[in-house]
Amino acid sequence: MPVIHPAEGRDQGPSARSMLKRPPRAAHLPGGMTLKISAAATALLTAILALGCAQPDMSRFLGEWQPDQERSLAAIHESAKPGMQISRMGELTQQMLEDARMTVSRNEIVFSAASQSRRIAYTLKSASADSATIEVVRDGKAEEGTFTLIEGRYLRLTTSGEGDMDFLIWRRVDSEE
Repeated sequence: MPVIHPAEGRDQGPSARSMLKRPPRAAHLPGGMTLKISAAATALLTAILALGCAQPDMSRFLGEWQPDQERSLAAIHESAKPGMQISRMGELTQQMLEDARMTVSRNEIVFSAASQSRRIAYTLKSASADSATIEVVRDGKAEEGTFTLIEGRYLRLTTSGEGDMDFLIWRRVDSEE
């Protein structure tokens, strides 16, 4: 099969059509071997590398969330240890969380309740369709956290730290019914 080269003497450079018909680029390897890479193979490899280097998508987890009291209280009951006074704990939690909010942005989580708020910076480690793994540094100690979507509408944030409220189930503020 003859190799077609772009026309000589063009001022505008090669056309897209002529680039596809250009002979493959060759890389000379040790031992006299030659590796030939076509323009199409180069474009495909570039696309694969670009997708592999893309940042994980955190968009499903971003926004303002508030505790879903019914689901959170059910989670308290499920995680209760024998001998815990759940009824009293549920009442305190319900009062405490009536105005609580969690705002998740690209690099920060802001927890607010009553008139206080706490900002926590995070680094995204990985993300999939229904979960994201983050790393936070609190009090000089690195901890891992996981956002998990439940039924596509609710969010649970669990962390490796102690004393966290991993039982909370959050719902989007803008999806209130």
